[in-house]
Amino acid sequence: IEYSTMVTAFGGNAKEFGIKVAGLPGQWFTAPAPMMKGRYTSSKYTEKDQLPWIGDSCVVECAGLGGMAAAASPIVCALRAHRLEPKRLRLVAQTDAHPPYLALLEAKKDAHPGVVVEPALLLHPKTEKT
Repeated sequence: IEYSTMVTAFGGNAKEFGIKVAGLPGQWFTAPAPMMKGRYTSSKYTEKDQLPWIGDSCVVECAGLGGMAAAASPIVCALRAHRLEPKRLRLVAQTDAHPPYLALLEAKKDAHPGVVVEPALLLHPKTEKT
């Protein structure tokens, strides 16, 4: 729709956060990924414990569902039902030009909350010609 400012996509990768609008198809508008501001669920956590906007947390915030929706995601609930806490996340893609199609998630029993997002695993990384 020409001149439309309706947001049609948004997402982040912990470095940048971006949006697409209907009036400019195929073009992303990006900025450095922001850090969340405000109160944390526990006083033992600070801004140093968090990552910039990434994954479903920022998406549910943008959609107006709030952070509690991300905390109630099926995979996290299923893990926590068995006292498993997500610790490492790594996305898998064919190349850096393809979107991820798989997420590898490591969990640890009886661990404290906190997850590290590893760099994407590219199955066919670009190689420089010599």
